[in-house]
Amino acid sequence: MLLWLLVLGKLFGASAAQQYTVTATRLMVNPLLSRYNSAFNWTYASALYTGVDGRIYILVRCENTTAAAPYEINYGQLATSVFTNSQFTSATALTPANVSLSPTNAAERCGVQDPRVAYFNGTYFAFFTAWGCPGTYYTLALATSLDPRNASGWTRITDNIFSGANRIHYSKSGAPLFRSVPPHYLFWGDGAGGFGISVATSLDGLEWKNVQTNFIDTRAEGFDSAVIEAGPPPLPLSDGNYLMIYNSARRGFPSVKPGFDLQYNMGYAILEGENPSSILARSGVTQPLFSPVLPWEVGNATDPLSLTPNVVFCDGMVPFPGETDSFLFVYGAADSAVGVGKITVTKA
Repeated sequence: MLLWLLVLGKLFGASAAQQYTVTATRLMVNPLLSRYNSAFNWTYASALYTGVDGRIYILVRCENTTAAAPYEINYGQLATSVFTNSQFTSATALTPANVSLSPTNAAERCGVQDPRVAYFNGTYFAFFTAWGCPGTYYTLALATSLDPRNASGWTRITDNIFSGANRIHYSKSGAPLFRSVPPHYLFWGDGAGGFGISVATSLDGLEWKNVQTNFIDTRAEGFDSAVIEAGPPPLPLSDGNYLMIYNSARRGFPSVKPGFDLQYNMGYAILEGENPSSILARSGVTQPLFSPVLPWEVGNATDPLSLTPNVVFCDGMVPFPGETDSFLFVYGAADSAVGVGKITVTKA
């Protein structure tokens, strides 16, 4: 009987996975933000959020300096831009005056990186990675704001959301899911240590406790076989479930970057509305949602500013204005530019 129930469970799980079709398309073939419309040489991992004025803002990871070795980054900052047309093909240029968060302490001395932003109960929460330089830890940091249209509007809360009795020394890539009734969820991690994407919970959005590892793990034969990492905050679908985007990588793509043969792609999962720690559907094993195709995504051997070839990486997504089950997203390309696209979810 137990075996038969397990078989039924697998069949129903497969059926649920087939109910959703998720597609991603580019809204433009050129970068939205790059060194050509920025004071920074590299602009990439970016968060999205809708401001109190209804406009859609972008919190962008920006860098100008590198370490001694080629292709090595250093000293990240987070700067604020905003879309300037209804087609989402233009955004304000980035200048030093737009910098919102810069390294301020030892835990961040080599950079603040890879933000995700969520809004809950009148407050914007920015989860970002604090990097204390090689040989030290990455930790998930948190800043909040009541009105982040102002570049200086963020207030730091902590450089490690996993502190005290819940302390974790290595943490990054935190995608929050705030709910009307706690607990709130945080999907975090980049698979370091073989733990896949982990799940933490919180009652107030400030203090977090990890409750599950290997929530979404790598798949040996998949496009997500080498690396898996939480993407932007999951967003609700019209059926009450959630769309979660994750970033991932597979080997076998040699490049001009010494020792680097990864290709980074985007995947998706559908999370159950009543229990977001339950997965209803996931990208096919060999079918990434979005992959590097354009020259500035793949990287160019003659362009020394393409820091990491073969990369598309999404940290920012918001509902697409005026549409149901469609989402605007931004992505980092080759760790050098920001692109923009649209995700559409349909259900059979």
